[in-house]
Amino acid sequence: MTMNDSPQVVRSGITPGIKPLFHSRREIALLKDTCVKPGFGILKQGTVLAASVADELMTPNPIDAGTAALDIARVRIAADAVTTESTVTISEADAAKFRVGDSIVINNSTPIYEDLGAITAISAPSSGIVTVTFTTALASGDLTTALHASISHKTAAASPFYKASCVLDKDVDSGASSTDQPAPTSVVFGNAMLYTVWLIGMSAKAITDLGAKQHGVHTMF
Repeated sequence: MTMNDSPQVVRSGITPGIKPLFHSRREIALLKDTCVKPGFGILKQGTVLAASVADELMTPNPIDAGTAALDIARVRIAADAVTTESTVTISEADAAKFRVGDSIVINNSTPIYEDLGAITAISAPSSGIVTVTFTTALASGDLTTALHASISHKTAAASPFYKASCVLDKDVDSGASSTDQPAPTSVVFGNAMLYTVWLIGMSAKAITDLGAKQHGVHTMF
């Protein structure tokens, strides 16, 4: 047996396993145990999160890049939203992200943002479509599928009604069913230097919300 044949000895210089999120020591970061809202499936370590105003549970933070692109934190409306109506239709899979009592907002790619208040009812699925009823009727006639209208959880009091608050510390399965419960996890609130490349949803607005700074390959907040 030669030296390189020794069992359990890796001499290639490659570090096995998942790439690290932290450049600084994880032990000194401000970490908090919390729960994420159900219905978003598997959320990866490094996902930027926001706290729902309805229940303070964490939810993926929407990205507003000034384009028509929609991320996993938003739900594409499956039918045109008509002015003065208090309902929208979404897919059954997307409906699993919401519960009665959740505060929601609507946006489009213009962008226009409206606070829809609280969800008062979520219908049973019909041909894969669910109707969501809310308290505040739509004011704009431009919130249509043609303009990429979408709804998301409300996480800030003022327009655009969302604000990043932390970063997911580890992978978590939030479930994909309307009957799933909030998933326990831990999040990073600050005192950390993270690798920017592993951050999911870290937009210019999220950097401002977190009071973060980016230098080279690192994000610090």
